[in-house]
Amino acid sequence: MIAAICLVVGVVLGVAGTRIVDRVRARRLVDDPEPGERRRIAPAVKVVAGAVLFVGALGGMLYGCSQYLGNQGKTLKAYFHLVGRGDAIGACALLDTNARAKLMLLERAASCEDAVTRLHASLTPEERDKLADDDPFINGVESAGDHKELELTSANPLHIVYMTVIDEGGRELIHDWR
Repeated sequence: MIAAICLVVGVVLGVAGTRIVDRVRARRLVDDPEPGERRRIAPAVKVVAGAVLFVGALGGMLYGCSQYLGNQGKTLKAYFHLVGRGDAIGACALLDTNARAKLMLLERAASCEDAVTRLHASLTPEERDKLADDDPFINGVESAGDHKELELTSANPLHIVYMTVIDEGGRELIHDWR
């Protein structure tokens, strides 16, 4: 949804930029017209200037959107990195009570730290490296009150597609995933 909004804004900026360039170019690059002639600018100059502005605006918008989405997933990324490195205490610190209970149930462990240790041990060295070193790509964010649902587009060793994070006492914690 955010990516679509960014694309629309980029297109609008590209069109507006083309019209501005038309006015500037018409004043600066064309000789004074003969009496009775209208001032015209070469179509190629319009196309090139419009394309440059459009690509620049679109690139800037997409970069800004990806930065925004990336910042929304800081807790998710930290969790992935900690699990990949086997830091059970750090990973558990990012989980709320619900997420800890779910992880302990899935890993059949007596504590959250044991669950993260088992999860880490179940991964191949390549999967651990991917979690520890790579950032998952966040495709979308939906917010409702103190909950945010993050949608991931890249495949990850934990096979998480959606993750819900909550604001608990000023800290963002992982609440659930699927």
